Amino acid sequence: MEEKILEIIRGTLEDNESELNINSNLQELGLDSTNIVEILIECELIFDIDVLDNDLNLDDFNNVEDIINYIETLAT
Repeated sequence: MEEKILEIIRGTLEDNESELNINSNLQELGLDSTNIVEILIECELIFDIDVLDNDLNLDDFNNVEDIINYIETLAT
């Protein structure tokens, strides 16, 4: 699941050559709130989960690991 989420994030980046790992800061990668919502929506479709509107405090998503942990929590 982690690799697939990294692939989704990589596809959202304008600079696909950026160093990407679970500790990568989303803002430093050039991702804004719209990009983060797009990533979460794509994860919804791929992993057949429901991202809850109440959970969309985008301040909670600072790095790649935050997204991975959130998606894994919904998938279990």
